[in-house]
Amino acid sequence: MKVMLFGSYDLHQQHSITKIAALKELGFEIVECRTEFPLKKRNKAESYSFFSIVAASILEKINYIRLTLKFFTAGKADVMLVLYPAQVEMPLAWALAKLSGRKIIYAPFISVYQTLTEQRAYFKPKSIAGRLFYLLDKYACRAADKIILDTNAHSDYFSKTFGIPKEKFSRVFIGTDESYRKMSAPSSNNKEFTILFYGSFIPGQGIELLLDAAEMLKNEKLKIIMAGDGPLKEKAMETAQ
Repeated sequence: MKVMLFGSYDLHQQHSITKIAALKELGFEIVECRTEFPLKKRNKAESYSFFSIVAASILEKINYIRLTLKFFTAGKADVMLVLYPAQVEMPLAWALAKLSGRKIIYAPFISVYQTLTEQRAYFKPKSIAGRLFYLLDKYACRAADKIILDTNAHSDYFSKTFGIPKEKFSRVFIGTDESYRKMSAPSSNNKEFTILFYGSFIPGQGIELLLDAAEMLKNEKLKIIMAGDGPLKEKAMETAQ
């Protein structure tokens, strides 16, 4: 069975890496139809200014042309897997899937609406931008034949918020890169137990809970390292101090 990986998916994101690796391990043949995502900086507030959104929209239309050309030269496939960040490309994926008679499996990873309005608070939910991102998520889900998310709670949020039937969702854990298994074990004389958090400093990552846990464990022989960036980083550093 051939699976077409479609869109401007990020090859540096763990959730994309593990899904692609799992497909290959299970014996699926991979056909790639990929371009670079026009909006490079997605974690900064300035990336979502009015002019930045307009510029990104223009670039995305050009990207539609590039993806369409790649689609017709990529070769045959039985199903299309649209990986994150994919919301803006789902209308094109839907049109091409209908044209070629293929089904779409959609792996959004996150809700753009929830991320930008509830977690990062770049826009108010009822603002024009907030409503547009809501519709972007809603109709991207409607265009898919199947939607895969990492937890049942995440699926419940999508289903309730965007009015999508629950049976359309399946849970697929993010997993981890098998290359970590090849890392050498800690030295036997290392007495310090180290915990690493690597992610975004946003409410959805549970930063406050991690800091509370660190405070509870302050008398234990361990080191907690928190790496990443985001709107809560400055506050987290103050709390840690």
